[in-house]
Amino acid sequence: MNKPKISLQTWLAQNYVASEAPHINTARRWCHDGLIYPLPEKHGREYYLTPDARYVGKNGPTLLERMNNGQASQHS
Repeated sequence: MNKPKISLQTWLAQNYVASEAPHINTARRWCHDGLIYPLPEKHGREYYLTPDARYVGKNGPTLLERMNNGQASQHS
């Protein structure tokens, strides 16, 4: 069963102290560039993530790891 998704803004609020949170545009770039795992879903202009998603940076999971976890589809 799929985990419920939360908005990018909600994810930022849950994972960062407000004064240290990255700007929303930075977080959107992370989503676009695949730097958050599991990969966010884009619906229209908004990104939605699982609550346990995490920033992985350039050292994120490989394509093979994503394929094994059902995350290999490309995001918009």
